Amino acid sequence: MKTKNFAFIVATLLLLSLVSVSALISDPSKGADFTKSANQSYFIIHANNNVNVTVLASDIKISDGESPAHYITLSMPSIVNKPMLAGEDLRVNVTPNIDPNFEFALKSYDFPAISITATDANDASITETKSTTFTFTKGYCEYSEVGSDLRITRIKDNNLDNTDDWEWSLLDDIEIAVKVENNGNDDIDGTLEYALYDSNSNSFVDLDQDEIDFSVDEDKSKEILINFQLPPSELDFDSSSKTYKLYVKVYEEDSEEDQCADREYGSDAYKTITIEKESKDVALGDINIVSTALCGDTVEVKATAYNIGRNDEDKVKVTLYNKELGLNLNQEFSSLDVGESKSLEFSFKIPENATEKTYTLQMSTLFDYDDDDEIYDKSSETSFNKDIKVSGNCVKVVKSSADLSLDLQTPDTEIKSGKEVTVKATIKNTGDQKTTYTLGVSDNDDFSSVQSITPATVTLEPGKSQDALITLKLNSDASGENTFKVKLYFDTKTIEQPASLTVTKSGFDLGFLSNITSNWLIWVIVLINVVLIGAIIIVAIKISRK
Repeated sequence: MKTKNFAFIVATLLLLSLVSVSALISDPSKGADFTKSANQSYFIIHANNNVNVTVLASDIKISDGESPAHYITLSMPSIVNKPMLAGEDLRVNVTPNIDPNFEFALKSYDFPAISITATDANDASITETKSTTFTFTKGYCEYSEVGSDLRITRIKDNNLDNTDDWEWSLLDDIEIAVKVENNGNDDIDGTLEYALYDSNSNSFVDLDQDEIDFSVDEDKSKEILINFQLPPSELDFDSSSKTYKLYVKVYEEDSEEDQCADREYGSDAYKTITIEKESKDVALGDINIVSTALCGDTVEVKATAYNIGRNDEDKVKVTLYNKELGLNLNQEFSSLDVGESKSLEFSFKIPENATEKTYTLQMSTLFDYDDDDEIYDKSSETSFNKDIKVSGNCVKVVKSSADLSLDLQTPDTEIKSGKEVTVKATIKNTGDQKTTYTLGVSDNDDFSSVQSITPATVTLEPGKSQDALITLKLNSDASGENTFKVKLYFDTKTIEQPASLTVTKSGFDLGFLSNITSNWLIWVIVLINVVLIGAIIIVAIKISRK
């Protein structure tokens, strides 16, 4: 029994010693992490027993990775074997010291852990180590989000060239709508900045323009449009797609440190953008053309062809087309490697008589050349269109034209030789100017002569029509099918309408002969009766004389 009690007491003491060792101090609590505007923080050590505390705070720093490197170093009091009573708290203030040449990336930097060692005040062999860590976050706002007057309530992809939100292709024209709200009591003149960021290289994509000034009245909101084109030279990657981060911020003019918002309210600090590449693709960019031109002007179109696909091209063709201006131009390149671009130029003359209006020039690319078939297997899915307005110095082309129709006016169903025939000619002015027309007949000499054309000349306003009568005298020997032409002369033009007449030859009517032939029996009977009647009459006369 005594042995069992002794074992129990030893086990209990060992357990109490373990609990005592593990509970010298609690896990430290800490204040907020750091930003450029929040540059003060702390952590708190809580003693569960009487302890001596040492904080190893040397060389707690982060590097920007540049060469030479620049650092942000955490500064805090030096603490070595500081006595703490059980239940006591020790607050340690921490401040980041930023090298002015530190090259910030848009990300969070993790400082090395701060080590806190506690030694039991009654037994130096009993120790315990805890740690705490801080981060430094660089947002798109220079001093992180500050103030509450400005707020971004919506960031929307307007899908100009792309179909799906935030999925883009090289050389796409991008439009993003940003809704900004002024919650303050005064009107605000502000600035909007935007950036496309590559997290892999910690670098910004050069979008040419990245800043827009705006004004928004108190307690009002405003939509601001961001427009840019995805530059192939700045987005060089070999895979089929790559992700980037789109950042947007708004701040009060010249007061970014007081009022700045850099995210859609309640959302992440950036939009994730996916940029895709086709296996083969050639696109046009940097298209430069005058917006207006005079008739007769020579116009130059300059552009750059980009290989935005993932494979080299052996041959590329670029076309420029507009049917109304008579344009069907092309230019070929012998090769265009991945990521390569080549400049091109077209030159053409606006016709002197072009209609004054806006014309769309259609430009497209052909690629994936097949040497065997000598054709291009692929072309750009959409045309790279540019508008040009033609106005001034244009020579108006006045068009003269006509319709001519004919109608036979002879009432008899049969047209006989030696007779007159009348043909009605209907003339309609289908042009756009007042025109004088003259009628004539040709190819009729073999069967007729022209007796009259009334009227022979007519003058008509556009859209008007008039009839004229043409009288032909048929020759006495005319017969059968006869063709001729009615001609209409105006300006330097001639139109003609063919016509035909079927003529029956006039003469003695021998129709009765055919009647006799077809009814000969009846005619024999009639003849016999006539002869009998004649004989009876003769006999009757002779008897009367006796």
